[in-house]
Amino acid sequence: QMLIPADLSEERYISGMEALNLPAPEGTSGDWHFVNVFYTKKQEKISRVTIAGNGEKIDTNPIWGNYGVYICDNALQERGLQAEGKISYAANHFRAILDLLYARLKENKYPFELQRVSEDFLDTNEEKNTLLEKAKEMRPYLSTEQQSLLTDWIEREMKPGW
Repeated sequence: QMLIPADLSEERYISGMEALNLPAPEGTSGDWHFVNVFYTKKQEKISRVTIAGNGEKIDTNPIWGNYGVYICDNALQERGLQAEGKISYAANHFRAILDLLYARLKENKYPFELQRVSEDFLDTNEEKNTLLEKAKEMRPYLSTEQQSLLTDWIEREMKPGW
């Protein structure tokens, strides 16, 4: 099992693909590669789940505060995952996608791996619209080049189907 650290909070939480593989409180579908994401082969080095927030490489707290961060203890326990701490926090599917998107844009790279993410991990047009509106809120935190990449991603994401 991947390491789930003890010092999680609303400001420092599980995000990325790990958060997309936990059931979110809103009931969005998320991903279904739970075992592949949370467990490693015995020969491999044990690694830590993706943590976002204060002091981490991905820190979107200045943009969204604690939006979409919830206590995920039950979801972890129901799946047999042990956390080092008493209370664990995770990003819901919206926040996890936004964190991944922001991280990719900050690298000045188009987020190809997130193309059609609203169709893969969310369920309705309303949820898709919520995601896209929230994504627009990161514009002031991006360079001109990064804003252009975000605009391109949003425009492609708005197109129905492939």
